[in-house]
Amino acid sequence: MEKIPTDTFAELIEELRGLGYNIQNAVDLELLNGRYQKSALSVILRYIPLIDDRRKKDALISLVALPGFVEATPILLDEYKKNTDSNILWVIGNTLLIIGDKTIALELIDLLEHKKNIDHPADWPDVPKTPELIAKEMLLWALGKTRDPRALPTLKKYLREGPSETFALEGIKYFDDH
Repeated sequence: MEKIPTDTFAELIEELRGLGYNIQNAVDLELLNGRYQKSALSVILRYIPLIDDRRKKDALISLVALPGFVEATPILLDEYKKNTDSNILWVIGNTLLIIGDKTIALELIDLLEHKKNIDHPADWPDVPKTPELIAKEMLLWALGKTRDPRALPTLKKYLREGPSETFALEGIKYFDDH
């Protein structure tokens, strides 16, 4: 898919205006957060992979952070795999947590086990938390929210690994008997 240059973000705005939204710029787009109809959310989803500008991509991802909006999950997982920008990874992890898609445990486990660019610093705790680490923690929490029993070994592993223990514990809390 061809990337849309940052200055053509206006195309998204125009498409949403065509759906009846009074949007002039990115600020207006964010101010309507939570008030978009499904047709507008479909347009926003379509643009997420096409936008290169980090702030605009962050804003679009945040707009689909709606509980139960599982239609966004495949795009978000793909974006997580493709991106190394720590801020985008955090926004995606947070959005996946909010959406709460219970069908993505295996994908989250894979991201937690194999995504090297967001691993813990070797000399933790002397190194402050990075957004990459925070993104991984959001995935742990989202993994627990799936309540998939296959998530427990990964959550328990991170429970023993120190800096992510709080988020691993938050994930484990979704399982009543563990």
